[in-house]
Amino acid sequence: MYFKVDPHFKGQLGQHPQVPEDAVTTAQLRPIDYFEAYINEDFLIKITNATNQRYVAENGISLGVTKKEMSVFIGINFVMSVIGMPRIRMYWERYTRIDLICRNMTRDRYFKIRSNLKVVDDNMITVASRKCDRLWKIRPILDSVRSRCLELPRPGKVSVDESMIPFRGKCSLRQHVPGKPNPDGLKCFVLATPNGTVLDFEIFTGKEPLTEIVREHGVLPDRNVGIGEAAVLRFVRSVDPGTIMYFDRYFTSPALLLELIKHNLHGTGTIKKNMLPKGAKLKSEKEMAKLGRGATYNQVRSDGAYAITQWHDKKVVLMASTIHSTEPQDECKRWSKKENKHIKVNRPAAVREYNVAMGGVDVHDQILSYYRSSSKTNKWTVRCILHFLDVATSNAWMEYKVSCGELKKYLDFKMSLAIQLIDGALWSNAGQQQGPSDNHDEEDEPNCSAEMPVEKRQRSQPLPSKDFRTNEAKHMPLALPPNSEFKRCRNPGCMEKCRIMCSSCEVFLCLTSGRNCFIAFHSP
Repeated sequence: MYFKVDPHFKGQLGQHPQVPEDAVTTAQLRPIDYFEAYINEDFLIKITNATNQRYVAENGISLGVTKKEMSVFIGINFVMSVIGMPRIRMYWERYTRIDLICRNMTRDRYFKIRSNLKVVDDNMITVASRKCDRLWKIRPILDSVRSRCLELPRPGKVSVDESMIPFRGKCSLRQHVPGKPNPDGLKCFVLATPNGTVLDFEIFTGKEPLTEIVREHGVLPDRNVGIGEAAVLRFVRSVDPGTIMYFDRYFTSPALLLELIKHNLHGTGTIKKNMLPKGAKLKSEKEMAKLGRGATYNQVRSDGAYAITQWHDKKVVLMASTIHSTEPQDECKRWSKKENKHIKVNRPAAVREYNVAMGGVDVHDQILSYYRSSSKTNKWTVRCILHFLDVATSNAWMEYKVSCGELKKYLDFKMSLAIQLIDGALWSNAGQQQGPSDNHDEEDEPNCSAEMPVEKRQRSQPLPSKDFRTNEAKHMPLALPPNSEFKRCRNPGCMEKCRIMCSSCEVFLCLTSGRNCFIAFHSP
C-alpha cells in the first residue's frame, strides 16, 4: 500500500444518522423512576438477601435487613455524598448530626450493613464460575446497570476511554494509571456519549479475559491484538453501524481502523509515532515548525481506508481517522507568548471533531467526582457497589434532564433521589408497601447518636414526604385501645388530640364526625 496527499478525504463508509440529545423524550417522571431502570426492586431484594446470608454465615444469626431498610441505606449514602463530612461518624455525633440520617438509621446499624454488604450469595457460585469470572462478587450489579445502559439510544458519535474506580486497598485487580485524577483503583473501559452518558463498560481484569470477551462477541481478528485494540473491539456490538468511535493514542492503531471498517464503523483518534504505517511519508517536526503554527499535512492510504493528519500547534499532533482529515478547516484561539495575546490558528477537521466528541468519559468522571459516595473501606466489592450506584444516578440524571429538566443541577437531582429512597419510593412502587418502618427488635430502633444526653428527650415522628403520603390507597386508620393515651393530631393546623393513627405513616390524625384530618392529610 502507498499513501498520497488528499486534504478532502471523506472516508468510504456511510455515517450513522445523528440523534439529537433532546430527540428522545418521555412523560414527566420522578428521579426515582429513572433510577429504578438501573436498580430495580428485584436487585434490591437480591442485595438484601445476600447481605443477610453473609451475616448468617459469619455470626449464625440473621441481620434482619429488609428491602425497605436497604433502600434507606442507599439513600443515606447519597445524602452523605452530597453533604460530604470528613468522617462518616460525624453524621450521628451530637453537634454535627444530620436529622435526615439519624432518624432513619442508627450509626451502628449503618456500619453493620455496610461491612456485610453483598450482591451475590457465595454458596450459589461454583468453583468453576469463580475461576472464569474474577468479578463474580459484583456481577449482579454490573449486569443490572449495563442492561439499562444498552437500552439507551445510540448517537452517531461515541468515545472510548479509561475510567478509574478509586480504591487503594489490597486487590489483585488494582491498577495504576498515571495522569488520572484517581490513578489507583480498578480500571474500567467505558463507552460514552459526548455529554457523558455511559452506554457500556467493561472492568479490566487482564488481557486474556478481555480478549476472550471479544472472541465471544465474534469480533476478534485472527491475529494478536493489544489491550487498547481489544478494548475498542469490545464495544463494537454496543453501537449501530455507521457510528464514529473516538479514542486516544492508547487505543489507536492502523490495524484497529481497518478492523472497524470491516464492521461498518468509523474510527478517529490521536496516534503515536511508532504506530504510524511504514508507507506514510510525513513531514518532520522541523519542517512543520517552519510552516508555522496551524500548518497541516496529510497522507491518505491508496485504497482510501484511512488518513493520517499532521497539525502543528505548540507541537506536532498526529491524527488517524477513517472519515476525517484536513478539510474543512476552521479557526481556534490559542495563546501566543511571543505576541502576548490570543491569536487565531487554523485547525483541521479531524482535530475539531475529536475535541468535540472525545471528552464524554471525562465528563462522566467529572460528574461522579462532584458527589461521589464516600467509603473508606478495605473491601473492593463495597467500593465497586457504591461506584456503580453513582454511575446509575449519573445516567438517570442525564435521562431526566432530557425529558423533564426541572432539576437542572446534579446536586438537586441526587438529593431528591436520596429522599425518595429513604421514604421507600423504590420498594413501594411494586405494590407490597410495608409502611415507613418495618418491625424490628428494640435494639434496632433509631438511636440518633452514640453520645445520647443523660436525659431522655422524646423526639417527634418526622412527617413522611408528600409522594409517600399520596401513594395509592394504602393508608388505613388504626384505632388505639380506649385506655391508651391521647396523642396530638399531626395534620398541619390542627391542635386537637386523638387515638387514631395511620397504619402506614405512623402519625396520629383526627377521624371524627366533626374533624376528618385523616382525609385532609392524605389528600394530594
